Amino acid sequence: MERILFIFKDKPWYLNHIQNKFSKRFDFKAIYLNNYFNNSRRDIIQIINNFLIKEKINKVFFDIDYTSFIDKNFVSQILSPNKILYSLDSEENLKKITRNLKVFSHFLLAEPKITKSIKKKINYLFFPLECDEKIFFKKKIKKKYDVFFFGESRPDRLEFIKSLQKPKLKKKILLDKKNSINIKKINILMNQSKIVLNFSEGINKNSKKKFDQFKGRIIMSGLSGTFCLSQDYESKKLIFDKNYPTFSNKEQMNKQINLLTKDKKMLDKISKDFAISCKKYSDKVYIYKIIKFLNKRKKYKYADLELKEIINIFKISSKKNSTKVFLKNVMEVTKEYFKNVNIFKIINLINIILITMIYLILTIKNNAKKY
Repeated sequence: MERILFIFKDKPWYLNHIQNKFSKRFDFKAIYLNNYFNNSRRDIIQIINNFLIKEKINKVFFDIDYTSFIDKNFVSQILSPNKILYSLDSEENLKKITRNLKVFSHFLLAEPKITKSIKKKINYLFFPLECDEKIFFKKKIKKKYDVFFFGESRPDRLEFIKSLQKPKLKKKILLDKKNSINIKKINILMNQSKIVLNFSEGINKNSKKKFDQFKGRIIMSGLSGTFCLSQDYESKKLIFDKNYPTFSNKEQMNKQINLLTKDKKMLDKISKDFAISCKKYSDKVYIYKIIKFLNKRKKYKYADLELKEIINIFKISSKKNSTKVFLKNVMEVTKEYFKNVNIFKIINLINIILITMIYLILTIKNNAKKY
């Protein structure tokens, strides 16, 4: 069985979903960078490369969301013929993705619509996360609820939920229960429901800009044999061949719910078609498409170390490392940066000296707090 390596910043909540997906056809390995921050950046790169050689790994996946440690030059120094960029929150990390694309051979993403915003030609594949058919599947149980929703409690979602005022409508609403309810129980509740609700609005954590976003509960619901009535989202045209009912506002949502719950024949047909459309994304089926995609060899480019990446390295090191390791990072990074000298780099020497002094002071202060 071929070995693969995933590189994460730390142990993510979705680790089991990824591990289950790939373990069907691969020997899954993982490295969590936070476990190695007592080493210099150069040493971490060497540790990874030694592991790749020892384990004979030719496919490396980089989870780049919300980490500045995994950047162009870092990826360039990892010795692998296949370097796969993986992003769950592609919309929020779009700028970083665009900036780093050239150093990757493949791109797995959970939000297909962003490819329209990227001008560069890329080798990408839609990669839904929560699609384990052993967890999400149709059960022979009776429907108890007309509408079921589970997820975070957000003001925009609460407005929609409060509008579900029809007295005879049987609702099951679970808010902020992510860490307190078993995922197998979610599958049972979806099976017990006629309709699963989904809200597609996302909010950028930094800019607070709103955008529509594909959510995993859409396919989870379909694998459970229940139709997911979703707030409209652009990626639906790239994920499904058929056009399923959606809504843009509270009035449309209630109208669709009333229509579907009154017409059992219509709902049964839509639910059946929707389930078939979602099954092609189940782990046991979709893994073959992933394998075919990964086996298409693509070239990637090497990226030299840039001033922005140096700043990020020093910033992270000042928070994570001892003063000794920080100074080692400074020496190694500076040596690498000036490996090929030009006028622009000579001008940046002053910036590097100033940056080093600022973050050295922060490193000393941060280490003093630990003792």
